[in-house]
Amino acid sequence: MSHIKLLFTVVIIFIFISCQKQEPRIKTSIDGNELKILVESSLKGNFSEKNKLNGLFTYIADDFDSYNKIEIDSIQIDSIKFFSIIVENRIPVYNLFAIVDEKLKLYLKDESLNGFLESNWKKSGANIYAVVNENFRSNNVVELSRISLYSFNDHAFDLVYRQFEKLKSPDKNFEQNITLLSDTTIYTEITDVRARLKKIGKDIFRFEPVKNKYSSTQNVFTNLVLRDVAGYQSDSTINQITDYESIKSLLGLEPDTSSTNNSDVLSDDDFEIKLNTQWKRITNYTITNYINKGKKGIKFINTRIGASLSIFKTPPQYSAKYYFDQPLANTSNDRKFKFSNEYEIGKSVFKVFEFSCLTKKIYVLLEAPKATYENNIEIFNAMINSIKVNC
Repeated sequence: MSHIKLLFTVVIIFIFISCQKQEPRIKTSIDGNELKILVESSLKGNFSEKNKLNGLFTYIADDFDSYNKIEIDSIQIDSIKFFSIIVENRIPVYNLFAIVDEKLKLYLKDESLNGFLESNWKKSGANIYAVVNENFRSNNVVELSRISLYSFNDHAFDLVYRQFEKLKSPDKNFEQNITLLSDTTIYTEITDVRARLKKIGKDIFRFEPVKNKYSSTQNVFTNLVLRDVAGYQSDSTINQITDYESIKSLLGLEPDTSSTNNSDVLSDDDFEIKLNTQWKRITNYTITNYINKGKKGIKFINTRIGASLSIFKTPPQYSAKYYFDQPLANTSNDRKFKFSNEYEIGKSVFKVFEFSCLTKKIYVLLEAPKATYENNIEIFNAMINSIKVNC
């Protein structure tokens, strides 16, 4: 009898251990293959709540076969794995470069890319860049190549450098190559390929913290390209993106006259805010985090506490629902502004504020690590209450 009890006990223990092993693990991150499947599924129109990549696509082609390629690459930065996404289409309005993390948080989205696309990751000293190369044509006879560098800093990616690299036309074949890349300066060398790479010029791009990009006072190669392209006229040009209106033209939409004025361009005349010297200002910043449609605006970053304020402007008739999934269900006591609840995304707290008057709306996005937010909530409230919209 004791043997039977012992056998029964062993069987129960075995069953318990087996059940423990069969418990499914809850997956909180994604790998490159899974991400590519999600991208392909979304482009095919499968937008289930589980698979939807929120905010990644502004435009999706009706014909999935028009997409030339979808490429995913990755890099580990500190403890976070980032994925770069290249989506290439025969019509450039559907081209896309984006960066997300393994939890599908969107860090960057660029839809202003032409032709055939390639991307890679580059380390230079202590800096890390996502690099995108475009190869396309202008006026059918001029072949162009352009390079874009997106720098990683303060847990964000920003476009800091964009320049033409190659120009090939019936009578020219020039290249501009980066010879030195540092956190303060980019040196380039311009050569004539047909003359055995004879050096014909050089340029210097210095990093401007206020603009958050590398700029040149001469733009030697850009001016050379513009002059050469202007010299060729063609009745049949290959589709290419130059500005917002060219995107609408490619989609067959009527030109939007409102986009040519400054009704949605934020300036210092639009608002006032009281911040101390710890806050670094980035002008002409493209806001993409936690927003359904990227907007140009101003970003203030406090690197000491890891917090940021992103501010942009819209015409008064635009609703917050157009940009945010979170409702602005709260109103300040003095009814000066509306605001959302606090949302935890990863280890950060995110909150949206809306200031409005008859002529404009100003949206403010507050983002901070959870501990920082809780320890400085009175300071953040004072900053928000200091905002004044100039109507």
